[in-house]
Amino acid sequence: MRTEEFDRLYAYHGNDLGAVWGPSYTEFAVWAPTAEKVSLLLYNAEASRPKISLLMNKTEKGVWRYTLKGNHEDYYILTRYLLMESGMKRLILMLNR
Repeated sequence: MRTEEFDRLYAYHGNDLGAVWGPSYTEFAVWAPTAEKVSLLLYNAEASRPKISLLMNKTEKGVWRYTLKGNHEDYYILTRYLLMESGMKRLILMLNR
């Protein structure tokens, strides 16, 4: 539930969320202040399982970040969030391409 305290702790006004691709690296940033863990799962077109699984780092205001070295332009990327809600763990997957 959103409260003044939540806003004070986690309101994020940056413009750098999402993925910023470059030929030698890609920077990922997602806002998930209530997540216990956030991972990036990279798939290529032929894979049914992730080729790469990476744990993101929690930084300021509940923003999770990871800089992936190398060119991964041809990968499909899932972001996996592990949340705790009302005493229950919840897993959320989001596709980024």
